[in-house]
Order: sequence, then structure tokens, then C-alpha cells
Amino acid sequence: MVIAMKQRGGRGFSLVELMMTLAVMAVLLVVAVPSLRDAVRRHKVTAAANALLADLAYARSEAILGGIVVSVCTSSRDRKKCDQTNAYEPGWLVHLGLAGTDGAIPAMRTRGLPLRFGPPRDGVAIQGLDRSLSFDAMGQLHASVKKPPKFTVCFRSSASGPGTSTAAVPGVELTVNASGRVTTRGLGAGEACLS
Repeated sequence: MVIAMKQRGGRGFSLVELMMTLAVMAVLLVVAVPSLRDAVRRHKVTAAANALLADLAYARSEAILGGIVVSVCTSSRDRKKCDQTNAYEPGWLVHLGLAGTDGAIPAMRTRGLPLRFGPPRDGVAIQGLDRSLSFDAMGQLHASVKKPPKFTVCFRSSASGPGTSTAAVPGVELTVNASGRVTTRGLGAGEACLS
């Protein structure tokens, strides 16, 4: 038994259908690309704020567990001492003891290495009011810390300069209170980032 198949001529897309598909794709790209770009920027800000928050909590817990002073400071490029700036985006160090006025870390002389490194961050400005802070054996801010440490993490489009907080990419502020606890809050659009 032979089944006759009916052959249809040229099944495909017409030029009009292809043009409509391309037009819809172009509109979707115009809408999606800025949203995706802002999502990546928000992720960078959030990741940097969470990394700093985690290392502040780590420093505090090490101070309590060890019954010693543990500090967090801005890192020099070689990661061998504390830097003399308030910029944390090149990285930070968690180390034993108080940093000296020259940035020397006591742990480098006694144990060899700091406890932890915060990695450099691209695309964000991480600024602190001070270049270092210390937790005492009770997990509270050390007596050498005169005012509550504050940090801001904001998106930065260039390689240097202050960051910005916008409605699309809001910044984050971290504040360490006297008891050593860290609180965070989102910055509003146009709210100042530390510089």
C-alpha cells in the first residue's frame, strides 16, 4: 500500500516575519542591556559590602575567641602593612594587635602573616572614616577608636575617584557601634559616599 504524500511548496519565513522578529529582538535588547548592566553593578556593590562585613565580623570573633586585640586596616599594595589612606577598595588586612603609626603590623613580627586579606575590588569605591579599627578582647571597639567607624561602598565607573549612589545602583553604609556590632543600611539616590 502506497501512501501519497502531498508536498507543499517552500515552507519557511517570509521577509516580513523575519523583519518583525528582528525588530522585537532589538527592542528587547534595548530594554534588557541597561537592566543587566545595573544588576551587575548592584552585585559588585553588594558583594564588596558583604565581604567587608564578613571580615569585620571575623575580626571581632577572633578578638573574643583569642582574648586579644584584632584590627582591620587598609592594605598596602604588597599586603605587608597597613596603608595610610582611607580607601579600602585596594584591599584590607585583618591582623593581630594594633597597627603602628607607620602601618607596621605586630603580627608580621610575631606570627608571620595577617589573619586574613580582603581582596582588591574593581568597579566600587570602599571608603572608611579611618584607615583602621580595632576590637578588644571583649569584641568591643578598642579604646583607641575615638568615633564609631563608618564605611561606604558605592559604584564607581572610573578607575579612581569617589563612588556614587543612584536609584539604579544604591550604595551601602556600614557602621560599627561601640559594642562592636556592625549595622548596614542602603544609601539613597544622590546620598553622599565617603571620599
